[in-house]
Amino acid sequence: MIEVASAQLSGPQRALKTICTIMMILAVIMAALGVLLLFGSGLLAGETLNVEGRALDAAQAAQMLGVGMIVTAVIDFVIALLGAHGAKHPGKLGLFKIICIIGAILSIVGIAMGVMQAQYSSLVSNAVMAVLQIVCAGLAIKISNHAVYTE
Repeated sequence: MIEVASAQLSGPQRALKTICTIMMILAVIMAALGVLLLFGSGLLAGETLNVEGRALDAAQAAQMLGVGMIVTAVIDFVIALLGAHGAKHPGKLGLFKIICIIGAILSIVGIAMGVMQAQYSSLVSNAVMAVLQIVCAGLAIKISNHAVYTE
């Protein structure tokens, strides 16, 4: 069984819990915006968008973006929940560490692909996500390494 040395959270545990709480709040906001896009798409009926020389139905684009935002928000919320729970229970941080490392790698790949394709619109968000994932993975590893193992 793994227990934390004291009843109070250490500095890395508090930092991880705070970051994960912020991530949960942002996920709820993102889900709300996705719902607005999904159900507000009817207001864009008959409108078209010019995407690289092709006409795209604005209502369908809003619906797709809304669904994508909702799915992403749910995934982000679950990941943040895993981190917040793991901050209190270091033995349960394994999955969270793996997800953070995979997320950081995917964000870095996204940055590289954006640069290679000259698509600079998502570079900042990918960079922020990469840094956030790396920080969370580092905190989770530090918390796991400082946990007191008792039997």
